[in-house]
Amino acid sequence: MAFVGGLCYIRPNPMKSSKMKYLTTLAWIIFATLARLMPHLANLSPFNSLIMVIGSQYSRRASILMTLAILLISDVSLALLKGYPILGFWTLFTYSGFALIAASAHWLKPVRSLLMICGYGVCMTTIYWLWTNFGTWLGGQLYAHSLPGLAMCYVNALPFLERSLLSVLIFLPIGMAALELIKKRQSQASV
Repeated sequence: MAFVGGLCYIRPNPMKSSKMKYLTTLAWIIFATLARLMPHLANLSPFNSLIMVIGSQYSRRASILMTLAILLISDVSLALLKGYPILGFWTLFTYSGFALIAASAHWLKPVRSLLMICGYGVCMTTIYWLWTNFGTWLGGQLYAHSLPGLAMCYVNALPFLERSLLSVLIFLPIGMAALELIKKRQSQASV
């Protein structure tokens, strides 16, 4: 117990706070991993939005490490469950694209505007799509390694972009609103 300005308050227990942070981090990792593993149409899932929400709540370093852990855990799980290859050339583009999303999501911390949240989601989803499809063109054999081949790669990937944008426009505002609601309830409970 401590006294500040004549008022008595109970200091938060650092062990309890540290344990709560650990459990919250673990919960985010499990939730995002399950979101990536659950059956869904290609690119129509809450995963991108969850990475953005996680990135808005943690430091850049922590959100990148969490994102890479989630990707690795889910990729190993998919390999064991469905026989998918664990790592490939695409991994560099996929993992670095999600790491960029996680690293930039700190920008969402002070944002309260639905328009800005959706704008960020659309921008990062488009950058991720451009980057990963460039990787598909560069490392794959589906398209000629020429400008027309790159253009064809992007044209053929447009349906995936459409679903990714729809997904982020649905799930990101829900995730950010849920966080705000949780914060309000926590602040009301601590009073």
